[in-house]
Amino acid sequence: MTKWLQAVKKGYVQGLKACKSCYSELLLLPLLRISEKPKHLSV
Repeated sequence: MTKWLQAVKKGYVQGLKACKSCYSELLLLPLLRISEKPKHLSV
């Protein structure tokens, strides 16, 4: 049972990491676009 639990935990953590990276990318893309606009305006 412990091996099975470890495998589930491992898969869950990997899934969370994948979701986090995808989610952060989705959040960062608009933020990067917004932060780029003022730079172009100031130059």
